[in-house]
Amino acid sequence: MPKPSSEHKSDRVLGEVEIKSVWRAAAAEPPLTAAIFKLRLMTAQRGAEVLAMRWDQIVDGWWTIPAEVAKTV
Repeated sequence: MPKPSSEHKSDRVLGEVEIKSVWRAAAAEPPLTAAIFKLRLMTAQRGAEVLAMRWDQIVDGWWTIPAEVAKTV
């Protein structure tokens, strides 16, 4: 079956003003939702990777994403 459309690689990134706006908007959300958005901004990780994060993946202040969770391109 052919793909419904071709894939497009995106080069779009948030600018400083947009990042600040998202950070401020997160404050109005429930604490868990705010934490998820802020962690995504700080780590530049996908939502699924952040949501699958576990304390045992953090060693000496570094988060290592297991291969079975990470989406590789």
